[in-house]
Amino acid sequence: MRRPLPYGGRRGQASNPTISDLRKTSDVTDDEITAAVDAVLADLTTESYPLAKGWTLDLVAAIASHKGSQDALLTDRNAYKRNMVHTAILLVPHNNQRP
Repeated sequence: MRRPLPYGGRRGQASNPTISDLRKTSDVTDDEITAAVDAVLADLTTESYPLAKGWTLDLVAAIASHKGSQDALLTDRNAYKRNMVHTAILLVPHNNQRP
């Protein structure tokens, strides 16, 4: 019998767990992610953002690694900005994000 892989990884593939994976396992809540999005939109220079259970996000790195959010932040479309920043945060690998 095969054991389930953590974070929905596939056998034979390298796992690169993300903040989205932490959300799926309830280690990070939707409210925490929303608060992180709000922090980015309020101040684009916000770097370290604390999450529950000791996780920390580097928000500048999250945006820097996601071209869609960079482009969105240059527009005046608030919902688009919010959605793209939210996506960037979900895609952040959480390896080494814990202090």
